[in-house]
Amino acid sequence: ALSLISGHRVTGDPMPAEMVRRLKRGKEMFGATDLQQQIVFALTDLEVHALGGAGSASVSDIATEVQRKHSLMPVEPGTAWELRFGHLVGYASTYYSYVYARCLAAELWGRFFAEDSLAPGAGEMLRDGLLRHGGAIAPAEVLRGLLGDAALRTPPGGQGNAPDPSRALAELES
Repeated sequence: ALSLISGHRVTGDPMPAEMVRRLKRGKEMFGATDLQQQIVFALTDLEVHALGGAGSASVSDIATEVQRKHSLMPVEPGTAWELRFGHLVGYASTYYSYVYARCLAAELWGRFFAEDSLAPGAGEMLRDGLLRHGGAIAPAEVLRGLLGDAALRTPPGGQGNAPDPSRALAELES
């Protein structure tokens, strides 16, 4: 599919296979580190906005503790990354949806596009099964209809839905 949408701007020659391979490797090189950072962001967002609050803990204290517990990157005193994390205010405890979206995208790609990204019917399946409903049907119902019941799990506590992370995690291993 890449050859259909790319080419040298002057000659029109396709992108060399070695360049495509290097680009893919570069994209995948720090995938696990990136995912871990997204999880730290999401957990910080959830902790800052937790009902019942964190008592007298500051946002910086919460961010430091979450990073200390859930990241391989050490906390660097005085850096205060959370002050530059604008999503902490705008998302108000929904930043985890980025990680959820990655899991669902990996599942959709694996089911409908991995073998042949231009397969006849794959785009229509996505359009008709996911997009055409807009907001008229609950997202969990739409996703279960398209991907089956196993695509979403009920997390501990029995509230809400969580995507199956298996395919997204498998992408990190490849």
